[in-house]
Amino acid sequence: MQSLAAEIGLPTGTEQVWTQTPPLDMTSSSFKDYLRDTQEAAKGWSPYAGEVIDALNAGTLTIESPETNAWDIAFIDTDGNPSGSAMKYDDEGWMDFLNDHLARDDSGNYLRTASGAYVDKATGQSADMGQIGGNCYYMTWPTPK
Repeated sequence: MQSLAAEIGLPTGTEQVWTQTPPLDMTSSSFKDYLRDTQEAAKGWSPYAGEVIDALNAGTLTIESPETNAWDIAFIDTDGNPSGSAMKYDDEGWMDFLNDHLARDDSGNYLRTASGAYVDKATGQSADMGQIGGNCYYMTWPTPK
C-alpha cells in the first residue's frame, strides 16, 4: 500500500479512508419526507410520481427492499392511523425477486399501467423499483381507476 501511495503521489503518512453513506431507515419520517421530495421533483418527468405521493399520504404505499432481514412496520396515514407497510428482504436474488413480482405480457415484456408504472404480479397494483439512499427498493400502490 505504501508503494501504491507513493506511485499516485500521496504524501507520507496519508491514509485513505473509505466511507459509505448509511442506508435510510424506511420507517422514519425523514425517509418518508425524502421519498415525498424525490417524487415531487420527479413530477416533471414521471407520469406516476403523483400516484406515489397520494399513496404515501394515504398510507397505502408498500415498500420492499432486499437489503437486510425482514421486518414489517406500518406507515401512518394523514389521520395518524397505521396503514401500509414496509418490508426488507435478503439482498441476494434481487433480479429473481423482480421476476417473481413484476407481471409480464405474452411476449415477455413487463406490463405497464396507463401511467407507465409496472404491474405487480400478485396484486395487480402499480409498482416501481429503483434505488433510494443506496438501497434497492420495490414499491407498490393501488392503481388509480
